[in-house]
Amino acid sequence: MNRTRLSEALAGVLQLGLTAVLLGASAPLEAQTFDWPLAPRGRLLLEATPSFLEYASRFGLRLQDGRTVENKEPLAFDFTSNRVGSRMLPHLTPGEEALQALLDDPDYRVRLGVARARMEVNVIRVPVRIAVGVLDRLTVGGTVPFVRRRRDADFHFVGDTLSSNAGLSPAVEAPASVTSFLNQFGGSIDATRTQVDSLCLTNGDTSSPCVDGRSFLQDAQALLDALSGAYEGSLVFPLVGSLAGQTIASRVAAVQEGMSAYGITSFTLAAPLVDAPLDEEGFQAFLMSPLYGVEALPTRPDGDPIRNWDSVWELGDVEVFGAFRFLDLSVTDSARDTPRFRYQGTAGLLVRLGTGKVDDPDNFVDLGTGDGQTDVELQLFNDLALGRRLGLGLDLKYGIQQSVELDRRIAAPWQVFPALASRQPVEWTPGNYWEILVSPRVFLTPEFFLAARYRTWSKEADEYDWGGAGPPETPDPPEPALLAQETEASGQEVGGGVLYSAVGPAREGRARFPFEAYAHYDRTVSGMGGRTPNSSRLTAGFRLYVGLWGGN
Repeated sequence: MNRTRLSEALAGVLQLGLTAVLLGASAPLEAQTFDWPLAPRGRLLLEATPSFLEYASRFGLRLQDGRTVENKEPLAFDFTSNRVGSRMLPHLTPGEEALQALLDDPDYRVRLGVARARMEVNVIRVPVRIAVGVLDRLTVGGTVPFVRRRRDADFHFVGDTLSSNAGLSPAVEAPASVTSFLNQFGGSIDATRTQVDSLCLTNGDTSSPCVDGRSFLQDAQALLDALSGAYEGSLVFPLVGSLAGQTIASRVAAVQEGMSAYGITSFTLAAPLVDAPLDEEGFQAFLMSPLYGVEALPTRPDGDPIRNWDSVWELGDVEVFGAFRFLDLSVTDSARDTPRFRYQGTAGLLVRLGTGKVDDPDNFVDLGTGDGQTDVELQLFNDLALGRRLGLGLDLKYGIQQSVELDRRIAAPWQVFPALASRQPVEWTPGNYWEILVSPRVFLTPEFFLAARYRTWSKEADEYDWGGAGPPETPDPPEPALLAQETEASGQEVGGGVLYSAVGPAREGRARFPFEAYAHYDRTVSGMGGRTPNSSRLTAGFRLYVGLWGGN
């Protein structure tokens, strides 16, 4: 988070807290935590909890020098490469293999150029919660979140003769030249075969002129087949002057020279190569044009696919919940009529509905507002108060995530520009998760406290399978299991905050203006999994309690 914005926000939070201390309402409390789920009996709880989340890096997972490395890396790490090729653009792999066969070089790799990127994500989330205290021990309600997302992104591509060895294939850019070349090559082979057959008829099949001629024709036909396969099967092709381009040119020239020895001089065309590498504009067109297979959506109507993008306010995943206090223990100093110890235990059940919008698979920088599927979350809230000054909150949650069918471009996480043809319906089952939140606090007054926060969480790996329609009727479709890579995750956060409360026990009705205001800041300090954001989050909340019955 920008330091100026953060300091201003924290200053505002502290000012709120100090003002609350000076107001000094006299209401004793049932429990004071940031996420306490209960409302007093007979009261309607209205709560808004805006939060601002941002991150520009993640706890990445990558293969380096033959070993797996887990470390912080920029969010745009996979969009940055000194060798833009089939790793980022998996649909180039068949063409690259065809070029390897043509060049007889299994180590050949397509290099379109160099990519540099920077990305930062900002998410503003405003959950609005409405709940009713049905009983002293029972509260039911729901939360409707509104979400706005933004990804600041800069992406630059450079293609030149130093960083590139390939560009857009002549078979795509100038197909007539490729057709003329291949036809002339094939016709010259047929003419040469006539001459060789004549030599074999005159000198015998085992004679040197016959054996050498047929060996030459076999090599020439193999080169023609390999060239035809490379032109037909690859969107890219070697540059003029590149090592691969020189190899192709010299092999074609050798065939032409060999044909001339048989009196065939009709083969004069050079193999069409790429004259110039892609520039930035050309690479953007490569990503968006239907001619080249990716067909990415632009981030803006007049933009390119990897630039700043932000959404309008949209609905997230709506939640419905119930909470029941199952235990309330307290010990009071009867001589002073002051509490010495109090423990409250509350169990909760939350159902998170799939009302949010998942990210668009055709927009490579989109961020969804939710998962689009249903979760069931079991909750346990524990609150411990020691005297008037000390308290401890311990929240435990376990989430069971249900399956949903959606469209996804099936590719590994680092294949950031998968082809549109890889987009298929898949069944997604997000991994179950758990989290623990520990929050010790110190009361400066009965209404105002400072708290530290520690949160740890973990999520199992997701599962992907073909959707109801089954696998596509295409040869060797990518397996949905590719999408499950780097989905197992865990993380730890630390933070702190303040809360002011003017809410007393409902049975006493002593709170003149029943409300709570709070704010806390949380920072990720460690994570694992490959995609876990290295994030910071500022949250500010306000709860208002409105009496419905019972004289409150």
